[in-house]
Amino acid sequence: LRLGPGDRVRIFNGQGEEYLAQIQELSGQRVRLALEELLETQSTSREADLSIVLCQGIPKGDKMELILQKGTELGVMRFIPLLTERTIVQLAEARVEKRRQRWQRVAAEASRQCQRVLVPQVETARPLTEVLESIPPGGLGLIPWENETETSLKKVIRNWIGSPPPVWVFIGPEGGFTTTEVHQARKAGVIPVSLGPRILRTETAGLAVLSLLLYEWGDLGGG
Repeated sequence: LRLGPGDRVRIFNGQGEEYLAQIQELSGQRVRLALEELLETQSTSREADLSIVLCQGIPKGDKMELILQKGTELGVMRFIPLLTERTIVQLAEARVEKRRQRWQRVAAEASRQCQRVLVPQVETARPLTEVLESIPPGGLGLIPWENETETSLKKVIRNWIGSPPPVWVFIGPEGGFTTTEVHQARKAGVIPVSLGPRILRTETAGLAVLSLLLYEWGDLGGG
């Protein structure tokens, strides 16, 4: 699709605003636009009312990019890459920020594709213990665990009284969380939950939880 002077486009600033603009001039890789109308702000946009932070154990290969892309499409507000006992990927200190910037670009591109007006923040990778300490009062922490047999995600959602809280979802890397890590999470107020009888891959588990939360408490159900 080729556009030229006089054509109109929708642009967003990644901070909650979307505009209708008209192309004034094209010059190589540069485009000059004239803003015509504010179309959306965060309060009237496609952003979900439910605030979700996805704390994801760093997986191998390019799985993290898939998780960032699909999580952004579903409505995640923040991503926190986790360093855990079973994290296989080891990032040299000099590469940590470079990798974060790459992941941030993935989230920005996914926001553009799904027409969100906010770009989720991708934070610097941190140890699980440090992230557990940063859950705010009133937030709901959930940690899917294959050894949890009594509390299901469905039970937590259905038994919740009052408005949906900000939700922090903790997903382990390949191999999941250790028993020690789950106990640490429980001490921090995070609830271990079962996702059913089948073991889900790390790139599947988080997206399954996000979909269920947004269906029950967000806008994924369409009404």
